[in-house]
Amino acid sequence: MDHAKVTKYESFLNDVLRADLQKEVEHREEICEKLAVYSQLSQTIDCISKVDGTDGLMTRVNIGSNFYVHAHVPDTSRIYVDVGLGLYVELTQSEAKKVAEQKVLQLNEELSKYSDLTFPSIETEDIPKELVSISELNNQVQQEARDLNDRKQKRPLCPTHPELLKGFQSPSTTELKATERENWATDLARDLRVKNGFWQPTHCEARYAVSVIVCVRDRAEQLRRFLLHMHTFLSRQMLRYRIVVVKQNNTLPFNRAKLFNIGFKEAVKASKAGPEGLCVVFHDVDLLPLNDFNTYACTKSPRHMSVAVDSLRFELPYRTLCGGALALTAQQFRSVDGFSNEYNGWGGEDDDFCDRLKEKSSLGEDGHLNLTAYPRK
Repeated sequence: MDHAKVTKYESFLNDVLRADLQKEVEHREEICEKLAVYSQLSQTIDCISKVDGTDGLMTRVNIGSNFYVHAHVPDTSRIYVDVGLGLYVELTQSEAKKVAEQKVLQLNEELSKYSDLTFPSIETEDIPKELVSISELNNQVQQEARDLNDRKQKRPLCPTHPELLKGFQSPSTTELKATERENWATDLARDLRVKNGFWQPTHCEARYAVSVIVCVRDRAEQLRRFLLHMHTFLSRQMLRYRIVVVKQNNTLPFNRAKLFNIGFKEAVKASKAGPEGLCVVFHDVDLLPLNDFNTYACTKSPRHMSVAVDSLRFELPYRTLCGGALALTAQQFRSVDGFSNEYNGWGGEDDDFCDRLKEKSSLGEDGHLNLTAYPRK
């Protein structure tokens, strides 16, 4: 469509249709005002009829600008009623009541054309033609999905190495002190636009997606530090991500494996078939990644991400260790039926899980020391 046609349509919309719409809106408001007046009149007559009018009626009259003066009505049996065109007619209470009720019916009928959602002008046999069938509803949903996909495709992909990445950095004092604020979670959600643990970039289409699952019990301070650090860390990587926190609230032995299984199911459910439900990182709450070039995403094989932890002198105690932070796809997780629920207390569940993973596929490690450094807090 050329520019001249667009200008013509815009002119018609603004100069003609908008003006007509304004007139209709003003007319509707005028009807509503009159309807309120006559409804009030009907109610007033009902009140007056219940009062002993032998000595008249004491009332207050608005003389303008919300100033009221006392007034005495000696005879309440007759009332002056505005019947239109500025004409007032003296009527008895019963006559005035009938006029008010008639006016209310008339005005409601006028008002109905602005809000009537039935089929007042359609013949009975033609009504099915106006109803929307299930197939048409499905077509609308599919079309909306296609339109949404088209809009997404118009957004450019986020860069492989976003400019916000800072490389190797220890958690700042400012970041750790932020958790001491009473409203730190509200401030974080507002500043980063995090909703229900979910975030994605708004100006570009994320290249990678992940759900980070962490399980805790009685770790409030560590959890606050973890969430503040991880949300700022992951958002710099321009990921589409969700952080899922699973808490054990009872006094039974801590079952980390079972909590991770629950977290996986909740992450998949929360993603609603979104890509962040297809890649997960099982994470310890006391580990904070130091280098944001360590991209939180899945690889073709399961990946042990925390191979260098400061409290372990940045070396693995044994080569087969894969706890701390482990990334894998949902398909890889399901292929070994997840973690074993039988490990109560600390230890053993990671080794058992990884042994079964290695039987299915090779377990990869990101061996660059500086890239995978984690402090244990």
